[in-house]
Parts: sequence; structure tokens; C-alpha cells
Amino acid sequence: MTVIVVCHHNLSTPVVYTDLDHTIIGPRGDIGIVPFKVEALETIGIPVVPVTAKTIYEIVYLNRRLNLGVKTPFIAVAESGAAVYADPGVLPYADGSLTVYGRRLEYLKLYDGPGALEIEEQLENILGVILERVGCPPNSLVSVRRLSDEELARISGLPIDEARLIKTRVFMAVYYGGSRECRIRVASMLGSMGYYTGVGRNFLHVGLHKGKAYAVSLIHSIVPLLWGRVRIAVGDSSPDKAMLEDADYPVVIPHPDGRRLILSRGDYIVAPYPAPKGWEWLADRILLCLTPLGSCD
Repeated sequence: MTVIVVCHHNLSTPVVYTDLDHTIIGPRGDIGIVPFKVEALETIGIPVVPVTAKTIYEIVYLNRRLNLGVKTPFIAVAESGAAVYADPGVLPYADGSLTVYGRRLEYLKLYDGPGALEIEEQLENILGVILERVGCPPNSLVSVRRLSDEELARISGLPIDEARLIKTRVFMAVYYGGSRECRIRVASMLGSMGYYTGVGRNFLHVGLHKGKAYAVSLIHSIVPLLWGRVRIAVGDSSPDKAMLEDADYPVVIPHPDGRRLILSRGDYIVAPYPAPKGWEWLADRILLCLTPLGSCD
């Protein structure tokens, strides 16, 4: 396999934009030695920016294990690209600030439009009609805000303290229920109505923003820390696809059963292992100033 050098003396220092679930974090919540790899990358000035459907509360909760933003400023894209959060002074301007688990952050909303509660109110009167039109059982989708913490823990397989954070959505409405095929049909119809949708393993996410790819492109152009850096994007599933397609170097993390995301471009790499080992493998190549995506000649 040929390799391309992405060292300081060859190209600019990279930034890693990465999904979390099934990309850094394994299917059972395992993170392996990812925190050590993150620290090593940040020590040489390479930021690792999570780009995820999770809320900022979930991200910071997980970060107690992942240790992102220790050696470089903390930056995170939350709720599938609806907002970016960062340590104070990192963003060129901000809509506000908040403290999450003792960490002071500034945030910038990346779209114009209502938030999660208003979106749920919009959908309350039409979701039943949509379910009927796409051939799904009535009342088969329910807002996660109506589920108990115990129900969310059972559904997600997360500890209850982490599962309850699923309800902390600020910008996206999230629904549980129905088959995956049903959620896909509903997402398609909502998409035709101008909503952003993401179909996960258990949930349907609905918003009015433009997704991960748009968010990454925007913050890459406005955050001084990220200017001019080579974009390495890492993901495992369809919500990550546009972000990967737009990156300088896209890396797909396969699933444990061998399934993997397929991109339309031909110059992407598939890590040889699922999460977290696949992400560790990529980090090692970046640390060696090597990205296995073809020759630099």
C-alpha cells in the first residue's frame, strides 16, 4: 500500500473531524486506548473535533473518558451540525455561553430557525398523517422527552446517567419507535418538507439545520485555529457520508459484522478494524505522518 505524507513540512497540520458512536466508541461503549491516541495527536498540535448527533451534554459527559481538548482547545459540533461549542475565545463570535459539567463553553448556532421544542410542536399535528401516508402504524413514533430515564437506558443500552442526557436536545427533535424501514420512510417525507433528518439505530432525528458536512465546512472557514488545515474526516454511517465526501482525506470505520459505508469517491480508505481499534489504527498513521490514501507524488 502506498502512503501520503501529511507532515508539517509537506502539507499543513491536519485536523481530525470524527463521529463518535461506532467510530471512536465501540458498540459496547468501549474506547480502548483512544484517549492516549487523542492526547498524542493534540500534543503535536492536531485538534480532534467530534462531529456527532449527540448533545453537548452527552459529548462532555463522554469526554471525561475521551479527554478531547486537553492539549488543544476543545471544539465540538453537536446535534448533527446544528451548533458548534468551544472553549472561550476559540470561536470568532458566539451566540452565548454555558457551563456543562464544570466546563465553560461558548456556542454558535449554525442555522436560522426554531429549536427542538418548537420543531416538536410543528410535527405534533402532522406526524400522525405522515405515518399513515407512509404505511406505518399510528402513534409508532414517540418523542424521547416522553420516555422515562429507565426506558431510554433499556433502549440505548447506556447507563441511566448517560441515557437521560438523550433528552437534552436543544436544536433537534428525537423520536423513538417503529421499524427502521418506517423511520426511513418518515424521514424521506420530512426531508421533502425541508427538514433535516437522520435515521439512527434506534432513533429518528429531525431538525431544520443543514447537517454535518455544512457545519464542518463552515467552522473550518471561520475558526482561526482550523484555517488552512488538511481535513481528515472519520465516520461509519450514512449521516457521516456528506462530511466524508467533502473531506481532504475520508476514512470509513467498518462495523463489527463487516458492513461499511460506501462513498461515491474512490480515494477513501476503510480502516481494517471496527471501533475503537480502527480509530486507533488511523491515529497511529497520522502520528507517523502517514495517511494511507495514495501516493503524494
